[in-house]
Amino acid sequence: MGLTSCQTPEQKAALAQQKAYETAQAEKERQIQQLVGDAPDLYRVLWKVCGDRKFNLNRKINGGCDEARVAAPQGFQEPLLMWGPVGEIQIDKKINPLSRDRIEATAFIKSRGCLTSGSPSYERLYKVREFLVDTNTPVSSENIKIERLSTEEKEKKIRTQVANVELTRDSRSLGLIGGGNTCESFDDWKKSNQNS
Repeated sequence: MGLTSCQTPEQKAALAQQKAYETAQAEKERQIQQLVGDAPDLYRVLWKVCGDRKFNLNRKINGGCDEARVAAPQGFQEPLLMWGPVGEIQIDKKINPLSRDRIEATAFIKSRGCLTSGSPSYERLYKVREFLVDTNTPVSSENIKIERLSTEEKEKKIRTQVANVELTRDSRSLGLIGGGNTCESFDDWKKSNQNS
């Protein structure tokens, strides 16, 4: 006779529930480790464009610059995390139809997508950020900085994304790290902006 023969049905149910939880946690950990090992490098994309004319409640804090910073304080943006390899930077510019002295500049980077969109995708151009600047304010690849994350930081960011997906998961399965549409490809962006 084992120890379980002295347990109440409630204790047996609690033990079974604990064992199921531990099994599920072990499987999740195995999946995370596999994802970290199999996934390509992860890159942090930072930007700084001063003179951005979009509505900005934090103009006094950030000096009128649209800027991404690591551990972004109030008034600054979180950097974008993109699956590698990361390469070509392209800036699409067009005159703002409402104000002819302003340019809409949209930055794109060739990568395999964004961490927040889920697993790595096809290598192509993905949107980083849109800026609204005066015609004499240059926006170029010089405004964009790319940093490769260490393996440890990559694992930490993937774990954070997994936790975020678990908190917001709805009835459909989004996979381990999600699958939102937060990382628009150049082609999708172009289609949605044809009539603008």
